[in-house]
Amino acid sequence: EPIATFKPTTPDSATLWSPEGSIIAVFADKTVAKDTERNIKMYSFARKDVIDVTTDNQSSGGSFSPDGRYFVYNSGDRLVSYDTKANVEATRELNVASDASQIAWNSADSFIFYNQDGLWEVNATSGEKAPLKYKSRTLPTVIKNLLFVKEKLYLFADNGVYEFSSPANTSETEKK
Repeated sequence: EPIATFKPTTPDSATLWSPEGSIIAVFADKTVAKDTERNIKMYSFARKDVIDVTTDNQSSGGSFSPDGRYFVYNSGDRLVSYDTKANVEATRELNVASDASQIAWNSADSFIFYNQDGLWEVNATSGEKAPLKYKSRTLPTVIKNLLFVKEKLYLFADNGVYEFSSPANTSETEKK
């Protein structure tokens, strides 16, 4: 017997585990008149309950911060930060238009994202946004995904993987 149920969901609904494994996020899909409504629900193993993170029917993408405290997701054309530890006012709209699938956390409370205007760093609590410094000629035109590991930023593009030693360092290595 399941410890939690998420309805309505489709067989291909996405799930994400928090890094410490205490929360699972489920993208609950429902088709209504040929449109897909997508909301995010979370199950907390500590609280043993299901949390409706969104009810706007337009939520997608998402990423937990390295410590699992924040979950940033796309709601329509805006990024939203959900504080998994807060009891009230857990959701905060960030003043950022983007696709949340292009997020790489670079600390417990800030992340890097990519959009048509370039690479940006955003504070998950305040929503403060600043451009990352790089030479535009070194940035691929289409970035599929980002990864931040041990002070290195990796950009995955159609033609290879680009490595930046630090956001301000513009040396790159292309691997195909």
